[in-house]
Amino acid sequence: MLFAYDLDGVLAQAPPKEWFTKPWRHMSGAERMERQAALTSWYRLAPVLLGPDPTEALHVITARKRDQREVTLEWFVEKLPEHRLSTLDMLIESRTLSNVIEHKRMALLGLLSVGVTDFVEDNAAVLRGLAKLGVYQRLHLFSGVGDEMSLFWDPHGAPDKGPAFAAQPRRAQAKSRV
Repeated sequence: MLFAYDLDGVLAQAPPKEWFTKPWRHMSGAERMERQAALTSWYRLAPVLLGPDPTEALHVITARKRDQREVTLEWFVEKLPEHRLSTLDMLIESRTLSNVIEHKRMALLGLLSVGVTDFVEDNAAVLRGLAKLGVYQRLHLFSGVGDEMSLFWDPHGAPDKGPAFAAQPRRAQAKSRV
């Protein structure tokens, strides 16, 4: 099995939810600049949640915008220096749920060619959207606790029954880092 991972909420601790109570479109220019500065600082210092196997290529699909690419790459060098980042796929469009789902679907489709069989995400709504669109990889919901995740969607399902949602808890193959 070869995994791809979401970044915020899986590999790195996500920014506090209270930072996102006011929609971007309702913010003044000063408020937007303040949020961007806070996010950049968070992205630079975010603690590691799940440390994947450093012997495997690291494939990351994130809803972070491309203007955060430099600080994101710095985070990988600082926090996961033993890992070889092979893919960092970042969002171009506005960060709506439908755009995030489509972005991750297209990235997963592209990762089929390198053998990615599983995707780990912390947002159940994103996983539901990916499952509805029929992605080819197994989808795992990461709890954010240790290395616990559960199989959310298996596109192969039982041989005679086709795709299926699943709820059996599974341990991540990667080791948790603190």
